[in-house]
Amino acid sequence: MKHDLAGGARGALLLSLVLWPALVPAQDATRLTETITAISTGDGSVQRREAILTRLRALGADVATQPFGRGDRSGVNLVITLPGRDPRVVLVGAHYDRVEVGQGVVDNGGSCATLIELIGAFKAAPLGRFTLKFVFFDQEEAGLLGSKAYFAANAERPAFAMNLDVFAYGNEFFVTASKPDGALVRALRSAHASSTRAGTSPNAAPGVIEGEFSVVDDARGRVTHS
Repeated sequence: MKHDLAGGARGALLLSLVLWPALVPAQDATRLTETITAISTGDGSVQRREAILTRLRALGADVATQPFGRGDRSGVNLVITLPGRDPRVVLVGAHYDRVEVGQGVVDNGGSCATLIELIGAFKAAPLGRFTLKFVFFDQEEAGLLGSKAYFAANAERPAFAMNLDVFAYGNEFFVTASKPDGALVRALRSAHASSTRAGTSPNAAPGVIEGEFSVVDDARGRVTHS
């Protein structure tokens, strides 16, 4: 990564992702469950997209649509930009399409619901310095068509990017970083240390797994939180 993120921006984003499930009050966990349900009951991308748009509109988010492709390889990406003082971009994405089998709850409704919660959180408390872009990609299961279309239309690469996939799978995070010693792995280690100090929140929702995160990483930058 050419430009490393400032500690505050990096920490705010990744701590939100790692610590958020253990710290949210019960009503927020209920809203998250409702959002996952609304997305996953959609039979296809159109219905799943409408469920996402309904919740983004409720947040007052300004959503740009990016249609791409033709025929059965067409789709629509959803892009939300939260401007900062610095034009450099932190991009957080998740795909909202699903495979034909199942309802796409874990892959990838949970990630989309988390992205919506993050948008609400950062609208209420912006990073300030860095510009945040949240992208809901379509047609990723068909060959990463949505992300390819997004980057083909946006020549300028983000300073930092994170993609959420299979995000609601038990109580573990499986993370692969492009650099074993890069900002993501360092921030996850920092988040692990913070989660250990944070302990149990009295406002946590019933059924939310809390406690310490363990970190295991190898030479290729894979990090497992459990």
